[in-house]
Amino acid sequence: MPANDVLRWAVPVGSTGLTQVVIDVATTVDDGGVQVVLRAFGKEGLITRHPTKQLADQLLTALEQ
Repeated sequence: MPANDVLRWAVPVGSTGLTQVVIDVATTVDDGGVQVVLRAFGKEGLITRHPTKQLADQLLTALEQ
């Protein structure tokens, strides 16, 4: 997906894949090293954000390794 200065992925979630979570990963470099900013957006609504949170946590863990 197009985005300015970030890597952006649309990840299908669920058995049908009709629901998507959009993940943005941005990096900045300064004197202290590289900082990674991860943002996740989903359409679950305000009551449950479990699929978005779970996918964002998994991606962040993978990026840290």
